[in-house]
Amino acid sequence: MLAQPPQASAGPDSEPACQAKVAHYQNGQLLAWMCEEQAKEASLTLVDLGDRWLPQGLRPAAGFPDADFNERYLRLANRDATDKSDVSASELSLYGIFPTLRSLFQRLGDTERYACHRRLTDHPWPAELPAEIRQEDPVAARKRIAADQKLRAQLEWQMRAQGLRSLDELAASKPLAARQLQRLRTHEARTNVIRDLQAHLICEGDLLDTEVDGILGWRSSNALRVYQRRNFASPSARIDEATHEIASSDPEQSDWRIGLRVLRERVADATGLIEDGSARNEAVPIVGQRLDPEQLVWPRGYAPAEEGQPDRIGRASDVAARQLGWQDPEGLRRFLARHIDEEGGLAIRVALSLPETPDYYSEHMDLRVVIDRGERQSGATRHARRPALLLYVADGDVDRLLVRWPTTVGGWQDELLASGKVVRRYKESPAGEFVWKTIYMAPRWLPPPSTPDEDLFKGTSRGKARLDRELFGPSFRSAYGLAMLVHHREQERGDDLRYLDLGIRSHGTGNILSLPQGYSHGCHRLLGFQVMRLTSFLLQHRQVVRYGPEYVSYQRVFRWRGQSASVHLDQRGYRFELTPPVPVRVLH
Repeated sequence: MLAQPPQASAGPDSEPACQAKVAHYQNGQLLAWMCEEQAKEASLTLVDLGDRWLPQGLRPAAGFPDADFNERYLRLANRDATDKSDVSASELSLYGIFPTLRSLFQRLGDTERYACHRRLTDHPWPAELPAEIRQEDPVAARKRIAADQKLRAQLEWQMRAQGLRSLDELAASKPLAARQLQRLRTHEARTNVIRDLQAHLICEGDLLDTEVDGILGWRSSNALRVYQRRNFASPSARIDEATHEIASSDPEQSDWRIGLRVLRERVADATGLIEDGSARNEAVPIVGQRLDPEQLVWPRGYAPAEEGQPDRIGRASDVAARQLGWQDPEGLRRFLARHIDEEGGLAIRVALSLPETPDYYSEHMDLRVVIDRGERQSGATRHARRPALLLYVADGDVDRLLVRWPTTVGGWQDELLASGKVVRRYKESPAGEFVWKTIYMAPRWLPPPSTPDEDLFKGTSRGKARLDRELFGPSFRSAYGLAMLVHHREQERGDDLRYLDLGIRSHGTGNILSLPQGYSHGCHRLLGFQVMRLTSFLLQHRQVVRYGPEYVSYQRVFRWRGQSASVHLDQRGYRFELTPPVPVRVLH
């Protein structure tokens, strides 16, 4: 049921005499500007589309005081897509930092980039190719391409010598030629697909125009990873049919979908919803667009749950997009052109009539969590059923499954022994009963003594090694991402209840590929945007005490290959306490 709109307090070209004003949109039209209080009285949902928006746990109103981190978050979200000094705003959505609509408006006005893409003619994805094309050694690839060119020349000479009209006729007359032609076409199909993608990467400005060579080397792989992140795809640096489809689609449509994803996160925050369809394995298309790669955001191997809730975020976002008139790229462009100010900023909140939340929603919801380890087939290198995090709410006598997200439960990792020797061990999260008691926003990672120094260094373009300081946080690239929840084990001691920290967390990650590949150091990793949704949901629907920065004193010197670097951390992060904690059961 949608809320009924109020009578307009001011027309679309005039604004009411109040400080907090919002734009009331319906059916693609700005009906009126109204005061915030009037919109709330009419049960309209206020959605902040401005470029100073922050997630729940990072807002000063929520008690988060770290102005430096907030400004860095906003700089990243507002970064111009043409700024190559660091990652662009549109590349960080999977990590939990969605671009602002202001930065997207710049992409929507890049007509030269659109024209570049549209000049290209893509080959269809051939059935004879494997499921994905991986990075290859350039020397071996050049030899393969040269051999393919030589083989084509030989086959065409045979065809002409026999007076045949096509290579297919030659293949029909000679079994050897048939085998050679099949191999040649498979190789050429691979080369063509790579060339097509490289041409699109050049249009995006991610690759030099001298690198259309049909070889997926390290430069093309790095550029592909950026392109995949920008388009909300698994940044595997491998070409699969899904990536090929994105590259072959209209570039304006791709940018429009970025805008719809931004709207979806703002709507989820404004409504307090978390149900995304993952519990039922079905997502609501937003204005007919499917926005998520299912293999990345849903755990593999689960049937739709009977108690699973539908995609309420998707439904509300679809209604919001239609109310705003964002039913195509031009509709989004018109909206932004109307509200971007003369200095290029965007400070707009809209009042929308959105579906009502279910009856089981309240200020303090009865929640519980189950972490399913999944199922690994004997001798298999990956799970037949992926580990998953399941969030339930008690609705009377019924437990309703809100979300079911892919996670991790451990894996083979290097471990530093007290003797200085590094060994390979399987590190797994313990099973049993825990609670989520503590949330840290903008967390710092304090590497335990068992972390080998070499794991914290990375190479540079000059072949040297340097300490990867972003791993420590706060950063979207850190080991914990932008947010983490501590798994405490409750222990009764007399009349007291103690909380033991065994070092296990549910958290974001700067290593997105660790989720589909299913490994961690025993913690339960989540995609950055999912853990930000989760923490925002908990802060809105559980009783919370805000404690502020938790101060620590951590210092360690790391050494590797003649390099040494000192790290001193004085904070663990900004701490919130859930009262009471949320029960968490990790299955055996």
